[in-house]
Amino acid sequence: PFSVPVQHPRTMTSAPASVPEDAPMVDNTVPDSGPQPPENRDQWYSNVQANMSRARSLTKDVLTRLRANESADAANKMIMEAGQKKEKERIKKKTRGRVQEHAEVINVTQKSIREIEEALVQVEGCQSRLVHERYARYAFQKVCEKRMELREKRPSREAFRDNVQEALEREKAVLEHARKELLSYEADAQRLANELQEIRSELSRDTGARRLQVEKELSQMKQATTSLPEVNGAPKTHQHAHPQVSMLTEAECKSLISRSEKMIDNATAMPRKIEIAIAKIRKDSDAAGKRATKALSHRTRELSEMKRQIEENLKDIDQTSNQASQALAKEEFKLDNLVGDKGREEIQSRIGELNNFVQELTTANKQLVEELRSKVSSLDIDNSCRRVTPQMASEPKKPQPGMLQASSSMPSFGKHIEATPSGASSKSMSSSEMIDAESQASTMSPGGGNYLPAIHPKSPQKQLNKSSSEPYFTTGASASLRMAAQASLTPTAGAAGNALS
Repeated sequence: PFSVPVQHPRTMTSAPASVPEDAPMVDNTVPDSGPQPPENRDQWYSNVQANMSRARSLTKDVLTRLRANESADAANKMIMEAGQKKEKERIKKKTRGRVQEHAEVINVTQKSIREIEEALVQVEGCQSRLVHERYARYAFQKVCEKRMELREKRPSREAFRDNVQEALEREKAVLEHARKELLSYEADAQRLANELQEIRSELSRDTGARRLQVEKELSQMKQATTSLPEVNGAPKTHQHAHPQVSMLTEAECKSLISRSEKMIDNATAMPRKIEIAIAKIRKDSDAAGKRATKALSHRTRELSEMKRQIEENLKDIDQTSNQASQALAKEEFKLDNLVGDKGREEIQSRIGELNNFVQELTTANKQLVEELRSKVSSLDIDNSCRRVTPQMASEPKKPQPGMLQASSSMPSFGKHIEATPSGASSKSMSSSEMIDAESQASTMSPGGGNYLPAIHPKSPQKQLNKSSSEPYFTTGASASLRMAAQASLTPTAGAAGNALS
């Protein structure tokens, strides 16, 4: 539609050349036999002039037509260039619009990705705090369980459900509930972190796809603008086919970003929620631990006071038993040296009564000794419970009785050491074993007997033992227990009389 029809110089018809009016008429008919020679000079001259005029006219017409054709070609070229420029601008505008849309989506996505990364840092911090708190509560739980395990070894006289047992059971329940709650919070934090990671991966993939799409469209625009087809309907040049890139739709992208915003809000609110939960767990567990510690302290004071009272009773029994034994010996001496039957029945009745007293005192002494042993054993166990630490509670259990561990002075390499031919073997003791050994040693005398508490050198019991003629049974033993032991060795009055004689 923009071309101008141009007639070829060979096909165009030339107008007749102009002839001057005063020129003579010339017959232009050419005979079949060829041109006729001129008749005279004037005719020759007129023929030459006519041919030259015709040539000049033809040259002028051809040049005019050529100039017109050039002008038409120039106009067509300008029109084609204007069309190409307009087409280029249209392609650029369309491509730039799509690129701008992708750039806006990419910017929003990048902002969301940065917020997700910040939220992930907060969630990971919450997970770390939860794990540390769970480990700390678990250490207290192991201490509580170790205390309950030690208290199971109490003597049968003391194996009742006291305030300490109730406090330990309550502390264990509180710590187990706290552990479950912390594990629940950890699962929620892990689930939130996984969802944020999934959304971040999807947004990153969509961002990469959009960047590839932008590069593809810019490449296509460059190729289209550098090699536009001819405006007059010439076939388009072949373009290189780019790979198809799958991208999220606008609705999917908005939905994903909206979902990420909700997750980010949850992640932002999680630290405060975790802080409140940890504070509550610490408060409850610390209160339960203080209650158990206070109960243990009260129990140990009670047992110490009970032990002191029993020892005082044993002293009284020992003194009374000594006095009764001395009186029994005197009465028996009187009976042996008595002459006649006067007063024999009265002395015999006194001897029988004193024998009954001595036996009853001996029985009471044995009962109090058993009570003292049970109280001391329970006191040592409760004191061991008070000394339990998380490191001691977390140690592995004792090996089987038939297996011997390596000593602490040599590496074991995970193997047990067999006993030597003489039966001796070095064995490393754990902290729990040391507590048990200490508790057992506290109920044993230095000589290997039963529990006999040490006596101060200036105490009345020590002075009494030095002044008495009774044998000294055990080094470091109390006067009450030594007297009880001696009374148990002389149950009959006859033996006492023989000893005095």
